Amino acid sequence: MRIGFYNPRVGFARSGGTETFIRQIAKQLQSDHEIVFYCGEGEIIEEVLNLDVRIEQIPLISKESATNRAITGATPVIPAEVESLTMFRNARRRGIFEEMDKQVDIVSTHYYLDNILVSRVSPVPMVFRFPGIKQPSVRWKAMARLGHPNAYLANSRATASRVKKWLDIQVQDVVYPGVDLTMFSPSADPVFDEELVAVLYVGRLDEGKGLFELLNAQARLGDRTRLYLVGDGTLADDLQAAVRDLDIEDNVVFTGAVDHGEVAHYYTAADVFCLPSHHESFGMVNIEAMACGTPVVSTRIDAIEEYLVDGKNGLLVPPGDVDGLAAALRRLADDASLRERLGRNARETASQFSWDAQTARLEEIYERLD
Repeated sequence: MRIGFYNPRVGFARSGGTETFIRQIAKQLQSDHEIVFYCGEGEIIEEVLNLDVRIEQIPLISKESATNRAITGATPVIPAEVESLTMFRNARRRGIFEEMDKQVDIVSTHYYLDNILVSRVSPVPMVFRFPGIKQPSVRWKAMARLGHPNAYLANSRATASRVKKWLDIQVQDVVYPGVDLTMFSPSADPVFDEELVAVLYVGRLDEGKGLFELLNAQARLGDRTRLYLVGDGTLADDLQAAVRDLDIEDNVVFTGAVDHGEVAHYYTAADVFCLPSHHESFGMVNIEAMACGTPVVSTRIDAIEEYLVDGKNGLLVPPGDVDGLAAALRRLADDASLRERLGRNARETASQFSWDAQTARLEEIYERLD
């Protein structure tokens, strides 16, 4: 089968989880299928150049450009929309869509505006996969009305449920984010050796992640644990100020951003992983930690409850509950046998989310639509 992925930033270094998903799926598919990336013109990262894929670069006004900033500064349009609109315009000018049916049998989009635009001109069956949805925004509502793909997919059952409730879109199937079970493994060499029980957070230091609750929970644990925060974001300075105010500077370590290929070594160094988010569309970092055999404390929200069962393969607490979070972390800090049992079960659960399993699901969907 010939499979196309239409995404402005899939070839760029500065991209997100959606682009990581596309690149990993393409890596899995390339041995049995012909893959084409329809992506923005610019410097393509080595990871993409090393794939056995055809790259169709299309000019766009990138997020990083002064022109994009000028447009978004003077209009309600956001940077990603400028990229999407300009890439689509140039694709039409170059006759990309007229030639698409000679290149691919099916095409996938992953951004709401790409779905609206491409689904109206695509000569081949098209699939849109929801990467997650936090609220029924005007943009999502516009897509629900104006987008016409042949199938909608979701990254979790929770996302599929929200899409049905908020947008009245019936998702045909779920394709979860995948985890590399070779990279994320208990055998990954730990990056640090901690005398105290090491609690780890990995992700953006942004609103909605429950990080101030995590710091307050750490303050209640005293010298039982040391908290490692891996990542960067808008709250970095505020979180460091909170650490000083709570007088826990000796027991909190900010590592800054870490390359994705190195994160497994932090998971295996940690005794406990904690994701205290208020909302998630899936919570991939939980799965990565679980694949490394690290017991997880996370929040009782629908997307996370799809794979994390309290007391079986992790511990769950209500979002925003500092007392509950501190109690769960204390329970694991004080009980090595519980950490070992939950970590073992977590690794078994994570195996269900391998890239092989998710690629097979996607292949079945493509074959039904071809």
